[in-house]
Amino acid sequence: KVIPIYEDGDELTSNVLLYVDHLKQHQDKELEVKCNRCVLKFVHLGQLKEHQIRDHNSVEDAIPLCSEEHLINQPKNKARPPVKDSA
Repeated sequence: KVIPIYEDGDELTSNVLLYVDHLKQHQDKELEVKCNRCVLKFVHLGQLKEHQIRDHNSVEDAIPLCSEEHLINQPKNKARPPVKDSA
């Protein structure tokens, strides 16, 4: 979402207030809806669905930018904490 806060060098006060209110909505974790395909979070379920359709649609027969051998996979095991030196 893009909210312009300046126009012709002048602050658009109503837009600044709108932006601050928008940020406050994101602070309420009960309203938060997370996208399961990326890191974005939404306040309204409809916005999430629109995002997923627009930004995560799959393209059949798409050629990947790189081969799977170059992808970094999530580790299977959690990393162990470092061993402290007893010396």
